[in-house]
Amino acid sequence: MKDTDLIDDNQYPDFWQQIENFKKFSKDVGQSVKKNSSILASKEDVEHRMKTCIQCQHFDKQQKRCYMCGCFMEHKIKFTAAECPLSKW
Repeated sequence: MKDTDLIDDNQYPDFWQQIENFKKFSKDVGQSVKKNSSILASKEDVEHRMKTCIQCQHFDKQQKRCYMCGCFMEHKIKFTAAECPLSKW
């Protein structure tokens, strides 16, 4: 999903797109486990990611969710395999 794909900043992707986003995230985390890589991001990375999200116009500060992917960012940012949908981290 691209930055320009969002029409209304108060609208999350539809349910099925959020399911697809979660499936990709789950697969990426699973691949990290399979490679015996660390699945949890460092404290510094988590703090940097959250700070970046909070400053983003596509972040719902009340629900702590991203309008671009629909994810609950306070949880997603903890995983090394997680990616910002806008490639900000």
